[in-house]
Amino acid sequence: MKLNFFKNNATLFPLRWFIICTALSAAVMIYCNVTGKRMFTFSNQEQWSSSGPGSHK
Repeated sequence: MKLNFFKNNATLFPLRWFIICTALSAAVMIYCNVTGKRMFTFSNQEQWSSSGPGSHK
């Protein structure tokens, strides 16, 4: 039995775009995890510090 969810009579036909989006998202997350890249990197982002400004002493 071949799995082809693009045919109209397939049982997974209504979920075809969900399956594609889920597989694409998983592939991007696996790629970022394997290569060590960050998915959301913004420049000039402040880092939290326990002894930084506004800390209670």
